[in-house]
Amino acid sequence: MMADYFLLLEGRNGVEVRRLSVSQGVADALEPIFQNGMTRLLAAELLPFDDPLFRPDESEALEIPDFALPEAIAQATENPLGVPEVSRNIQDEQVKGIFASVQSAEGQRQIAFQVMDKRSVLSARGLTVLLDRDTFRRLDQPGLTVGDHVHAVHIGNALVFKNLFWARRLFDLEDHFREATKEDVTGFMERPDIHVADEHFAETSSQWERKRVAFLAGSGILDACEPALVRETAAEYQIEIDTTVKNGQEALVIPVDKGARRKVLKFLEEDYYQGPLTSRQYEANSKRRMDR
Repeated sequence: MMADYFLLLEGRNGVEVRRLSVSQGVADALEPIFQNGMTRLLAAELLPFDDPLFRPDESEALEIPDFALPEAIAQATENPLGVPEVSRNIQDEQVKGIFASVQSAEGQRQIAFQVMDKRSVLSARGLTVLLDRDTFRRLDQPGLTVGDHVHAVHIGNALVFKNLFWARRLFDLEDHFREATKEDVTGFMERPDIHVADEHFAETSSQWERKRVAFLAGSGILDACEPALVRETAAEYQIEIDTTVKNGQEALVIPVDKGARRKVLKFLEEDYYQGPLTSRQYEANSKRRMDR
């Protein structure tokens, strides 16, 4: 597999792409990660992604048959040498993922994506040391930690993935969500880790709110994060999320006030980020300053 490798970044005006220039040894190590991960994903039984509440089993994957890649990704795969290389001053807050682009023997473009976050970036700032045989040596250039997963594949015009949570870290899939039914919202309200303060929420929730409930119910975010961790992390973004005790267990409070409720739901969807230069905080959709 002769692949081109790229880093996917969160830019001020959408996603940006930088080309990774790799040695032959690194290319040899990356190839089986992306090739094997792509093969496993495409070998699954492909089911249409039309319900964010559905979770595929080990033998299944989800497919969006007609999915347009962001223009920056499409252009990079068509003209790799026209893409700027990653610079040594890359900021860890910008990193969304890494992807490999390869053309099959039949001429079909295949792109395999792996989600990354700031923990995947080894910074040369401060003191970072690596064990080289028996000796720790200082890292004097930025580095990346690459996992062994492929979270999504774009092949032909289709996007294939197993987990909505990871796929949404890479792409905006909002147009492909269905909104939750009244029964779905009721089920959300009955979760032991959620306390919806508005008892009429199932009847009065907006279309925007029902889409977010459908996503949260199917994404696994709430299962992966304890309410206390959500509350503490939200405070770092100046977002107040309260917890209460529900049936003997800590639960997140979804407030009555619509403005506060919107902030909570957006935070649970991870729609906030911190600017890499100023550390100012923004909403991902509009990049609006949160402290104004």
